[in-house]
Amino acid sequence: MVDALRRARGLVAPTGCVIDLHPTSAAALILVGDAIGGPVDTGGAKGRHQAATDAVAAAVRDRLFTVDDTTEFDFSVYGDTLDELQQHIHDDWCEGHIGDVTFAKAQALLRASPGRRPRVRERVVINRLFPTFPTFAPPTPALTQT
Repeated sequence: MVDALRRARGLVAPTGCVIDLHPTSAAALILVGDAIGGPVDTGGAKGRHQAATDAVAAAVRDRLFTVDDTTEFDFSVYGDTLDELQQHIHDDWCEGHIGDVTFAKAQALLRASPGRRPRVRERVVINRLFPTFPTFAPPTPALTQT
């Protein structure tokens, strides 16, 4: 991702910005209302998400960008059923599934809360990055000897 940020810096106008949006390395959770059914088995996602965070930090450290603003928030996708949510995770995530223990607990929560819908909640970070451009001092006039 650092390479992508280097390329983006070359494409963005001096007055433009890059918006970075990616999940944090926090566990994605299955919820019913506010009750936690359990974590989603996300395979290697935690490492990929941490690598994205590290790449932004490296781009700032290397003075490719400055961070103007950063915000974290919860992002949820709701399903009408757990099976539908499982299908969404299968179809739209690189890896991941609702494990048997989490699935069973979420089913019990749904039975105890008629009318509630299951959801998967991820913690997401958004950064507004401004490119840094070198500043050049005007050339100094050559000294003349008289």
